Amino acid sequence: MGGLLARAAISQERPANLGRVVMLAPPNGGSEIADLLAGWAFRRLFGPAGAELATRQSDELTRLLG
Repeated sequence: MGGLLARAAISQERPANLGRVVMLAPPNGGSEIADLLAGWAFRRLFGPAGAELATRQSDELTRLLG
């Protein structure tokens, strides 16, 4: 989820000397595996962050990532 954290940080304030950012397979559109494993055990293991990985993203997450 580091790529998502980088997107969120850059969308808030882009550093002037930032060149390029390479993200290797970030779950930008959510994860279908997170959808399949969305039961109580998945939420218990990964908490709120795991719930945000679903393909149906909240409006708050969409605003944060742009």
